[in-house]
Amino acid sequence: MKRVTLAILLLVSVLLTAACSSSTSVNKNQKEEKAALRDVEIRLKNVEYMLPSEMDKYVGQLVLKIDVSIKNNRKEMIHFGSNDFELLQGNTEARRALPTHIVEVIEQTSLDAGKRIEGSLFYYVNKGEPIKLVFTSDLNKDGLQETKGFILKNVPVTPQILSNVKTPIQYGRG
Repeated sequence: MKRVTLAILLLVSVLLTAACSSSTSVNKNQKEEKAALRDVEIRLKNVEYMLPSEMDKYVGQLVLKIDVSIKNNRKEMIHFGSNDFELLQGNTEARRALPTHIVEVIEQTSLDAGKRIEGSLFYYVNKGEPIKLVFTSDLNKDGLQETKGFILKNVPVTPQILSNVKTPIQYGRG
Protein backbone atom coordinates (compact mmCIF):
# COMPACT_ATOMS: atom_id res chain seq x y z
CA MET A 1 0.00 0.00 0.00
CA LYS A 2 2.85 2.40 0.82
CA ARG A 3 4.44 1.72 -2.57
CA VAL A 4 1.20 2.49 -4.40
CA THR A 5 0.78 5.74 -2.46
CA LEU A 6 4.40 6.68 -3.13
CA ALA A 7 4.00 5.91 -6.84
CA ILE A 8 0.84 8.04 -7.05
CA LEU A 9 2.52 10.96 -5.25
CA LEU A 10 5.52 10.70 -7.56
CA LEU A 11 3.27 10.67 -10.64
CA VAL A 12 1.30 13.70 -9.41
CA SER A 13 4.48 15.68 -8.68
CA VAL A 14 5.88 14.87 -12.15
CA LEU A 15 2.63 16.01 -13.78
CA LEU A 16 2.55 19.23 -11.75
CA THR A 17 6.16 19.98 -12.61
CA ALA A 18 5.49 19.43 -16.31
CA ALA A 19 2.38 21.62 -16.22
CA CYS A 20 4.15 24.47 -14.43
CA SER A 21 7.17 24.43 -16.70
CA SER A 22 5.04 24.50 -19.84
CA SER A 23 3.18 27.61 -18.67
CA THR A 24 6.35 29.55 -17.82
CA SER A 25 8.26 28.75 -21.01
CA VAL A 26 6.01 30.80 -23.24
CA ASN A 27 8.06 30.73 -26.43
CA LYS A 28 10.47 27.81 -26.13
CA ASN A 29 8.86 26.06 -29.10
CA GLN A 30 9.16 29.14 -31.32
CA LYS A 31 12.41 29.34 -33.19
CA GLU A 32 14.34 32.58 -33.33
CA GLU A 33 13.72 34.50 -36.55
CA LYS A 34 16.61 36.25 -38.26
CA ALA A 35 16.73 38.71 -41.15
CA ALA A 36 19.75 40.30 -42.71
CA LEU A 37 19.59 43.45 -44.71
CA ARG A 38 22.74 44.44 -46.49
CA ASP A 39 24.05 46.42 -43.53
CA VAL A 40 21.97 45.35 -40.51
CA GLU A 41 21.13 41.96 -38.99
CA ILE A 42 17.93 41.70 -36.96
CA ARG A 43 16.92 38.77 -34.77
CA LEU A 44 13.57 38.33 -33.07
CA LYS A 45 14.52 36.73 -29.76
CA ASN A 46 11.09 36.45 -28.13
CA VAL A 47 7.53 37.59 -28.82
CA GLU A 48 4.86 37.58 -26.11
CA TYR A 49 1.71 39.35 -24.95
CA MET A 50 1.64 41.28 -21.70
CA LEU A 51 -0.47 43.89 -19.93
CA PRO A 52 0.70 47.47 -19.38
CA SER A 53 1.35 48.65 -15.85
CA GLU A 54 -1.24 50.62 -13.91
CA MET A 55 0.74 53.79 -14.64
CA ASP A 56 0.35 53.43 -18.41
CA LYS A 57 -2.39 55.22 -20.33
CA TYR A 58 -4.15 52.13 -21.71
CA VAL A 59 -4.57 49.93 -18.63
CA GLY A 60 -6.25 46.66 -19.53
CA GLN A 61 -5.19 46.72 -23.18
CA LEU A 62 -3.15 43.93 -24.72
CA VAL A 63 0.50 44.77 -25.36
CA LEU A 64 2.81 42.81 -27.66
CA LYS A 65 6.42 42.72 -26.44
CA ILE A 66 9.02 41.91 -29.10
CA ASP A 67 12.60 41.28 -27.95
CA VAL A 68 15.06 42.05 -30.74
CA SER A 69 18.78 41.92 -31.32
CA ILE A 70 20.32 44.28 -33.89
CA LYS A 71 23.85 43.96 -35.28
CA ASN A 72 25.65 46.62 -37.30
CA ASN A 73 27.40 44.94 -40.25
CA ARG A 74 28.66 48.22 -41.68
CA LYS A 75 32.16 49.57 -41.39
CA GLU A 76 30.82 52.77 -39.84
CA MET A 77 28.41 53.70 -37.07
CA ILE A 78 24.65 53.47 -37.69
CA HIS A 79 21.81 55.39 -36.05
CA PHE A 80 18.45 53.74 -35.43
CA GLY A 81 15.64 53.49 -32.95
CA SER A 82 12.16 52.20 -32.32
CA ASN A 83 10.84 54.58 -35.01
CA ASP A 84 12.60 52.41 -37.61
CA PHE A 85 10.14 49.63 -36.70
CA GLU A 86 6.40 49.58 -37.29
CA LEU A 87 3.86 46.94 -36.39
CA LEU A 88 0.96 46.35 -38.74
CA GLN A 89 -2.30 44.60 -37.88
CA GLY A 90 -3.87 43.99 -41.23
CA ASN A 91 -3.21 47.28 -43.05
CA THR A 92 -3.30 49.43 -39.92
CA GLU A 93 -0.27 50.61 -37.97
CA ALA A 94 -0.41 49.61 -34.30
CA ARG A 95 0.07 52.26 -31.63
CA ARG A 96 3.45 52.10 -29.89
CA ALA A 97 3.31 51.35 -26.17
CA LEU A 98 5.84 53.01 -23.89
CA PRO A 99 5.88 51.01 -20.65
CA THR A 100 6.94 53.12 -17.70
CA HIS A 101 8.27 50.19 -15.68
CA ILE A 102 10.53 48.52 -18.26
CA VAL A 103 14.09 49.65 -18.94
CA GLU A 104 15.08 47.55 -21.95
CA VAL A 105 13.04 49.57 -24.46
CA ILE A 106 14.89 50.30 -27.71
CA GLU A 107 15.27 54.04 -28.12
CA GLN A 108 17.12 56.28 -30.57
CA THR A 109 20.75 55.26 -30.40
CA SER A 110 24.00 54.81 -32.30
CA LEU A 111 25.71 51.48 -32.84
CA ASP A 112 29.40 51.15 -33.70
CA ALA A 113 30.59 48.95 -36.57
CA GLY A 114 30.37 45.23 -35.79
CA LYS A 115 28.50 45.77 -32.51
CA ARG A 116 25.17 44.29 -31.37
CA ILE A 117 22.44 45.69 -29.13
CA GLU A 118 19.38 44.02 -27.61
CA GLY A 119 16.15 45.55 -26.43
CA SER A 120 12.38 45.39 -26.65
CA LEU A 121 9.62 46.97 -28.69
CA PHE A 122 6.08 47.35 -27.33
CA TYR A 123 2.80 47.80 -29.23
CA TYR A 124 -0.88 47.89 -28.27
CA VAL A 125 -2.59 45.13 -30.27
CA ASN A 126 -5.82 43.23 -30.70
CA LYS A 127 -5.52 39.47 -30.22
CA GLY A 128 -6.20 37.30 -33.23
CA GLU A 129 -5.46 39.82 -35.97
CA PRO A 130 -2.56 39.15 -38.37
CA ILE A 131 0.61 40.89 -37.19
CA LYS A 132 3.62 42.00 -39.21
CA LEU A 133 6.71 43.76 -37.83
CA VAL A 134 8.50 45.90 -40.43
CA PHE A 135 12.02 47.32 -40.08
CA THR A 136 13.25 50.04 -42.43
CA SER A 137 16.96 50.84 -42.28
CA ASP A 138 18.32 54.31 -42.76
CA LEU A 139 20.05 55.07 -46.03
CA ASN A 140 22.53 52.32 -46.89
CA LYS A 141 25.86 52.98 -48.58
CA ASP A 142 24.12 53.15 -51.98
CA GLY A 143 21.74 55.84 -50.73
CA LEU A 144 18.73 53.49 -50.67
CA GLN A 145 16.43 52.48 -47.84
CA GLU A 146 15.97 48.77 -47.17
CA THR A 147 12.91 47.16 -45.59
CA LYS A 148 12.42 43.75 -44.01
CA GLY A 149 9.18 42.36 -42.61
CA PHE A 150 8.50 39.60 -40.09
CA ILE A 151 5.14 37.83 -39.97
CA LEU A 152 4.37 37.01 -36.32
CA LYS A 153 2.23 33.88 -35.91
CA ASN A 154 0.95 31.85 -32.98
CA VAL A 155 1.99 34.23 -30.23
CA PRO A 156 0.76 32.55 -27.04
CA VAL A 157 -1.59 34.35 -24.66
CA THR A 158 -2.05 33.16 -21.08
CA PRO A 159 -5.56 33.06 -19.60
CA GLN A 160 -4.45 35.49 -16.86
CA ILE A 161 -3.64 38.12 -19.48
CA LEU A 162 -6.87 37.60 -21.43
CA SER A 163 -8.97 37.90 -18.28
CA ASN A 164 -7.52 41.40 -17.73
CA VAL A 165 -8.01 42.68 -21.29
CA LYS A 166 -10.95 45.09 -21.33
CA THR A 167 -11.78 46.30 -24.84
CA PRO A 168 -10.32 46.11 -28.33
CA ILE A 169 -8.13 49.03 -29.31
CA GLN A 170 -9.32 51.50 -31.91
CA TYR A 171 -6.44 52.30 -34.23
CA GLY A 172 -5.76 55.43 -36.15
CA ARG A 173 -2.92 57.71 -37.01
CA GLY A 174 -2.29 60.83 -35.04
